Amino acid sequence: MIVEAKMIAQVAAISQLTLYCRLFPKTPEFEALKGEPTIGLLLSARYDPDVEEMCKDAGHIYEVYVPSFMEEFERVLAETKRRH
Repeated sequence: MIVEAKMIAQVAAISQLTLYCRLFPKTPEFEALKGEPTIGLLLSARYDPDVEEMCKDAGHIYEVYVPSFMEEFERVLAETKRRH
């Protein structure tokens, strides 16, 4: 399983995950795993139904995990956006 984790997943993360899944069997360091099924998992701290649908369309799994610091992360993110 190849995991791409984002605090806030966007559509571009799906392309990144797809690329990683394509490159995995071609990577010399993982030669021993060649031929094993490659499953992509996009992990996000915030649910996005469009990203979920597009992930499924691309053949990947979409999961949401909200870390304990998510509230603080969103507060700092909002403050940063206000400054710019």
